[in-house]
Amino acid sequence: MRQPTGFSPKLRAAAFGALVLLMPGLSACETLGLVPVPFIPEDTPSNLTVDPYIWAGAKETLNFLPLASQDPVAGRLETGWGEVSAGSGEQVRVVVQIYPGPVSADSVAVAVYRRINGVDAGVNPQTAVTVQQAILLRARQIKTALDEELY
Repeated sequence: MRQPTGFSPKLRAAAFGALVLLMPGLSACETLGLVPVPFIPEDTPSNLTVDPYIWAGAKETLNFLPLASQDPVAGRLETGWGEVSAGSGEQVRVVVQIYPGPVSADSVAVAVYRRINGVDAGVNPQTAVTVQQAILLRARQIKTALDEELY
């Protein structure tokens, strides 16, 4: 059995009516600029179809390698061969595929290729996972830094 609340049915109806009337006003806060709009990283391609933070994070994480190609529509970055350390003869190449969606491990696939003195060499499978995690970490750092600028 329901316990009486102490409020009359007319008062409850009036309170509910006031709440319904106020709801459109609350949703207008976004149009007044009271809800923050996320900043987009600089140099983001206008035709980018994937998360701009992951895109920027991937480019920054791999900036020590020469960029061979980038396709913002497909969300694909490919580096050229770059030396790991000067004079070592060891080179790596990375291909990053970014999928639409939020910043998560499912939104980035990484392939790492390695060669020593021009001969293909094996790559530890954990290397691609480490690069993927570094890209996602940098994407989150960029988003956090840009969001903090808003305030």
